[in-house]
Amino acid sequence: MSYTRRVLVISPVPSKLSAWAANVVGCEVVPRGRTEKQMEAAVKAMSRPADLIVLDGHGSGIEAIYTSSGRETQVRISFAPEMLGAPRVIMSICYGLAEHYIEKLTDCDKEIEVIGPVGTISSRHYLGVVSHLIERFLDGEDLMAALDGARRLELGQIERWGRSGREDRVAETD
Repeated sequence: MSYTRRVLVISPVPSKLSAWAANVVGCEVVPRGRTEKQMEAAVKAMSRPADLIVLDGHGSGIEAIYTSSGRETQVRISFAPEMLGAPRVIMSICYGLAEHYIEKLTDCDKEIEVIGPVGTISSRHYLGVVSHLIERFLDGEDLMAALDGARRLELGQIERWGRSGREDRVAETD
């Protein structure tokens, strides 16, 4: 009997990603919600057991916040997960690889592998990258190798995506 990897997708519902992930064996969609309380619950859901967590939504290049869309109705919360239920995270938010997000994730787990954008990403292109990473991961591929594969395929805006593994963070301090 083979083990099926488990991917927890925390995403606005409805969204392109949540609609796609709802039909993928191995993916569980957790609605992000639009209120402060719902968004805080979504970040807390990052503690649920999984092999990979995908956090979808909006981020900031300035501070560790998680936001909903909409200028008039935007909700902003502090991004500070208490614990992580998976050793890997895809930060599908603008600036997901910014140092302030990596610090919050490594406060929970120093060994965490993170993939995300180094700057802004377009809502037109992120689904191609994220769905490729999830599919390859569910097929048994290493997440970092899946990122390399996305680069070889030249998926839309892949040049804006990067990685942060323990070995990357150790190399930065040397």
